[in-house]
Amino acid sequence: MKLKHRIPIFVLALLFVFLSAGMPLVASSADTAREIEQARAVRDQYNQRLYEATANQQALTNQSNQLSADLSWLATRSEEQRAFCAEVLQQKNDALIVMAQTASDYAHAVEQLDTKKEQYASRLRIMFDYTGKSMLEIFLESETLQSFFTTVEFMKLITESDEQMIEDLIEARAEADQRKADAEEAAVEMERLVAEADAMLAEIQGNELMANSRMYDLRGQLSAADNEAAVWAAETAAVNQEIGALTSQYNAQIEAEYAAEQARLAEQQRQAELARQQAAAAAAQQQQTPAPPAYSGGGGSFAWPVPSSYSITSYYGWRNIFGASQFHGAIDISAPMGAAVVSAKAGVVIMAQWYGGYGNFIVVAHGNGLATCYAHLSGYAVGVGQSVAMGQTIGYIGSTGRSTGPHLHYEVRTGSSDGLSGTMVNPLSFY
Repeated sequence: MKLKHRIPIFVLALLFVFLSAGMPLVASSADTAREIEQARAVRDQYNQRLYEATANQQALTNQSNQLSADLSWLATRSEEQRAFCAEVLQQKNDALIVMAQTASDYAHAVEQLDTKKEQYASRLRIMFDYTGKSMLEIFLESETLQSFFTTVEFMKLITESDEQMIEDLIEARAEADQRKADAEEAAVEMERLVAEADAMLAEIQGNELMANSRMYDLRGQLSAADNEAAVWAAETAAVNQEIGALTSQYNAQIEAEYAAEQARLAEQQRQAELARQQAAAAAAQQQQTPAPPAYSGGGGSFAWPVPSSYSITSYYGWRNIFGASQFHGAIDISAPMGAAVVSAKAGVVIMAQWYGGYGNFIVVAHGNGLATCYAHLSGYAVGVGQSVAMGQTIGYIGSTGRSTGPHLHYEVRTGSSDGLSGTMVNPLSFY
């Protein structure tokens, strides 16, 4: 990855110190990557809920559209049915008018028939007077022959006319009866059609009422679905924004971690070069100076703690550090990074842990209040409670804690009950 900005060397150095001490300044890119994955998982859930809300929204919209079409159809049917009801009602009224007129005609025909019957009966009574006489009597009573024939013919015509009139009246009455029956039947049929039309109109209006109620419910559900979809859309947008911010943070952390790694590698190379130089100097000194003899006494010999190096860079006693006089209760033995550190005497490991400025720190108790201490190690080869033999590897040269380069800070304590108390004595007095 190409860095966008150059990072000052002192910032890299501080970052390296904090990282080496196990004290991260900010969350790592791995932590941010996990947060991004978690945010993406949440976004997937929100997207699923948004999809479901949108699908529900679309389904409700489809139902609403269908119901609107149904309402439009019902409204049209309602108008048509109202028009049909009005038409049938008009036909009913017309039929009632016809029926009333027919009843009037029927009554008039009956009245005429009764009148004609009365007239006919009256003429029959008059004619009866003639019918009681013989033709001779009628002839004798006639003033002239022509009058006789006229009277006879007239009586015959009257009789025939009355009979025809009676027949016509009977036919008229029969026709009036039929028209009355037809009108009454038409009125009954119109009553039935009006009732059916009213029932159908009531059914359509009931369907309209139910459809309107359903539409009201659907609009409420659709409004709720719109709100739900808007909420999930907003939540998804917020998560996307968070993912964007986390991604930017992740990229920045990757760059910072890359810079820190470059600083660590540079420091490692520096320490390796320093160790190489010190090893070379130690090798040169070793060629000129014989190894110190093993110390005998106190129940056994002491082994030199760094078999690969006898280069002492700081001795036991007072020394000047940064312009101040300080007592140094140990010796510092320079050696390459990772070189073996051995126990100076057989004993039991009572401490193997980070211990402030000592860095990675091991204490071996040898009995009778005697203990040896080994500081600034890069790693451990033993654990607390483990018994070790003299010369057994217990750790490795490092530069942890308060240290300026790879070396062993080696102490010997007497009168110690826990390896940390007691008196620090000159380690070289045991060799």
